[in-house]
Amino acid sequence: MNIKHFKTYSDFNSRLVFFLLFTFSLLFISSCITMPDLRNGVTMGKRFYFITISLILSGLVGIHLLISGKRGIKLSLTDILVIVYLGYVCLRLLFVSEVACDHILVVELFFMTVVYFVSKLLFAKAGEGPYKVLIIIFLLSAFYQAFLGLQQLYGYAPSHHNLFKVTGSFFNPAPYAGYLVAVFPMGLAIYHLTPSQSLPGRLFRYLALATSLTILLTIPATFSRASWIALVAGTLLIYVKRFELKNWITLHLNTAVKKIAVLSFAVILVAGLIFGLFYLKKESALGRLLAWEVTLHIIRDNPVWGTGYTTYNHVFGQYQAALFRSMEQVEAKAMVAGKGEYAFNELFLIAAEGGLIGLVIFLGIIFSAVRRPGTPKNVQTALRSAISTGALGGITGLLVFSLFSYPFSITPLLLNFYFFLGILAASNDQKTLIHIRLNKISKYIFFAAIIATIFALTKSLPGKYLAMKTWKTASQLKRFGDYPAAIASMQNILPVLDQNGMFMFEYGQILTLNKSYEKGIEVLEKASKLVSDPYLYNSLGNCYQAVKNYKKAEASYLHAFYLIPHKFYPRYLLVKLYEEMGEREKAVALAQQVLTMKVKVPSTAINEIREEMEKVLNKKNTYHEKAR
Repeated sequence: MNIKHFKTYSDFNSRLVFFLLFTFSLLFISSCITMPDLRNGVTMGKRFYFITISLILSGLVGIHLLISGKRGIKLSLTDILVIVYLGYVCLRLLFVSEVACDHILVVELFFMTVVYFVSKLLFAKAGEGPYKVLIIIFLLSAFYQAFLGLQQLYGYAPSHHNLFKVTGSFFNPAPYAGYLVAVFPMGLAIYHLTPSQSLPGRLFRYLALATSLTILLTIPATFSRASWIALVAGTLLIYVKRFELKNWITLHLNTAVKKIAVLSFAVILVAGLIFGLFYLKKESALGRLLAWEVTLHIIRDNPVWGTGYTTYNHVFGQYQAALFRSMEQVEAKAMVAGKGEYAFNELFLIAAEGGLIGLVIFLGIIFSAVRRPGTPKNVQTALRSAISTGALGGITGLLVFSLFSYPFSITPLLLNFYFFLGILAASNDQKTLIHIRLNKISKYIFFAAIIATIFALTKSLPGKYLAMKTWKTASQLKRFGDYPAAIASMQNILPVLDQNGMFMFEYGQILTLNKSYEKGIEVLEKASKLVSDPYLYNSLGNCYQAVKNYKKAEASYLHAFYLIPHKFYPRYLLVKLYEEMGEREKAVALAQQVLTMKVKVPSTAINEIREEMEKVLNKKNTYHEKAR
């Protein structure tokens, strides 16, 4: 092809759209990706794959801006808010010393912003046939996931979690269910709202129906109550559109008595469902309530700016430990306490990390994108109307799911969210608020700026990928008891992963096991500023105890104790510490507490700890008998 062909936008656009659609469709395969050779390969594999494909996608977008005949960039309100949200996250990180701007979650968010703009561009500009192929790949990826879940349920495929039978290609049933719920409304919308006069059209609708039905069969097996609620929300929206329920309600509920009766029935039904779902997994529900309580305390103390992106887990641990320290009776809440890996409410999480400013920007994006849903004036077709309605149902399901779970922490779910946002923003035919005019020189400057930004964010990515492989090897060496080899491997990748809290925790843990206590203290202290885990503070206490710094050892064990009070091991370590310090009365008092503690999950380890505590009490009795 002669380069002159690229001088006309129409000729270039036909080729560009094909490459953009093809590359964009590859993103949806991220849900199926696992990389077993990486540490946390089920999650990190999806993230690395997504970023790699997004790099190619960004390059194509850059070429489009450089070569196209357009003389400017038009930005709507939603576009501006999406950019502002990304900018705010990066700006806020400048005040968080523990997290760098090239943190992999920041890189992921940057490319999600790219996904939004490409999704919007393709929905508005791509031909109907090619765009249908994109949706087919979107549906096929979900069909594969739902079918894989059924295989796992009946024992024909392995799960990715030893406690759950059904996880799809995810590490846990919760994100797996959230992913399926986001796709379900799209399948329903295409089946009900797309005409099928031709054979390809009928096959397209049947694929959508098969995907939705397979999802419907799989969702109950996940036991994710949040997904069930989200499924109902997304489905209702589709059927309101399909059967024009709004007009039916207006026509038939035409008296105050009818309206009150239906409203009363709906309230009773919803209340009954909430009550039933709560008691279906009561401890899990109480655990979420505790997480929300702690998170609201964080928001209360950091209302405007928040604590900073990716800081939630560390801050949560500090607040939960402080909460239990301040309580006289902790047993009821202690039994449902967790480590704060997730907030189980994404709006609370955004408010905690980004403050009210971050939350307002995020909510602004959603409200701006979903207002006046329709289709662009130049592409008013049944297919695009169905896709727009499916996107609205999908984003509704995701948002409902996000009130009880953590979808925005999982790459394929966040991808679906930004994909739907782009479709809705294009559908709303939004008014241009900013028009950036670009001449030939400014195009090259803009292109160079994009390349420089992408390079700065991703230059460390290959090193991080290799480091995650090495970390997996080091973890296996630790399991085999080869601590010197594990330490040597981790020392090599320390410069790359020194801001990864879980890596620093495991590295410090191995140093402790190898009796390298001074180095272990240094590493674990840094890890404690990144994550909160009672086992981290147990290891830190062990190090301090080994070097005879009893005051800090006691503080570490106490923090582990208050972080999750139903754990036996921190109290056991404290008893042993008090015995070594000669604090016999403290040791005996705490040993008596351990023997009266309620057991959450019976185990051999707990039985052994209780036997040790009996010995401590027997020592006390022997001591008193000798004294007499």
